[in-house]
Amino acid sequence: MGYLDSCEIELAPRSFSKNIDKIKENDYIIYEETKVKEDTLLERITFDPKIFNGKPIIRGKRIAIEHILGMIAEGSTIEELLEGYPFLEKDDIRACLSYAHRLVAHERIEPALIMASA
Repeated sequence: MGYLDSCEIELAPRSFSKNIDKIKENDYIIYEETKVKEDTLLERITFDPKIFNGKPIIRGKRIAIEHILGMIAEGSTIEELLEGYPFLEKDDIRACLSYAHRLVAHERIEPALIMASA
């Protein structure tokens, strides 16, 4: 059981804006703590033009973020990934998920405008 599992949390919209979640006890703000932890995780994501033509990789290793995300999408568990790639750490996998989250967090789909012929 984690620290937050035992706390009563007031729900608020999740986004990277000024909206924050607050724990009722002592009005302790967890938004900043979560953001810092995510930023720390993302430091594990690196780019090297000599490895996979500069695609994002984990800690300079020859394993691309897209590879990890693809295996998760196909149903691999964190335990299976760690067993198959002993140099990986649990936070490496969490970093991949945070990276993917950041990429799609502000994604917008614009409707195509179809011009009617006169």
